Amino acid sequence: MYFSKCWRDTRFSFLSLLVLVGAATLLWTILVRDGVLAVSEELRADAFFTLIAFGTVALACPLGVVAGLVLGSKGLGAELKRPSSEFLFTRPCTRGQLLRDSLAMGILEILFLLAFSIIVAVAAIVIDANQFWNVRAFRNYYAQAVQKSFGIHDIGIVLVSVVVIAIFAYCFTQLVGILTRSGRKALAFGGILILAYSLASLAAPRYGDIQLPSVTGISFYSHPTTSSAFSYEAPIIVLIGLAVLSMICVLVSGVLLNRSEI
Repeated sequence: MYFSKCWRDTRFSFLSLLVLVGAATLLWTILVRDGVLAVSEELRADAFFTLIAFGTVALACPLGVVAGLVLGSKGLGAELKRPSSEFLFTRPCTRGQLLRDSLAMGILEILFLLAFSIIVAVAAIVIDANQFWNVRAFRNYYAQAVQKSFGIHDIGIVLVSVVVIAIFAYCFTQLVGILTRSGRKALAFGGILILAYSLASLAAPRYGDIQLPSVTGISFYSHPTTSSAFSYEAPIIVLIGLAVLSMICVLVSGVLLNRSEI
């Protein structure tokens, strides 16, 4: 029952995000194509995978945060302020089940947004008649890139990062919503807190030997001692940390829901 209600409450925001993600993905494919074609033939393999990795992090991770914030603000925090909350939270359905249904809907919507983005990107590549997207040319770029330590697994790590970051933003925003008992406050405070931490993580290395893990993306850095143009700065550790923080947010949300008085 509540699972379908979650969809009714979030469908407008979800469809709006769907349009935003589709438009951003189309722009991304155009920029990658033009960026690769702008360099000489011998540099296109490097440019192709570098632009995909950096472009996806620069574009998809912030979009994932926005999606998590928007969808999380429509969760149980917003429900607590509605007149229907007294009926909903006193039914035989447990509050834990309500939390699980809300979380499941949020994760499904985030995964669908990512899948839709991939479909739009693939469709744009197939429809584009430019020789750059020719299958033979792509295989040539990929073969050259593999020799220089690039690979399709790098893109996979980036996509997993987008999902984990979006889920963290969703869980954190829903927790803020339960604390404030307001969806709008959850969106505002959650966004401000994530933005403030992100700015602090960027500023910390400039004012001291401090490295704060990012909650809005994964980092790249140069590796002059290897043939690779870039490599990941411990992304797996960061992703595990974000997954743990997401679970903590869910557990705390459950405790607060069980103790709240409707």
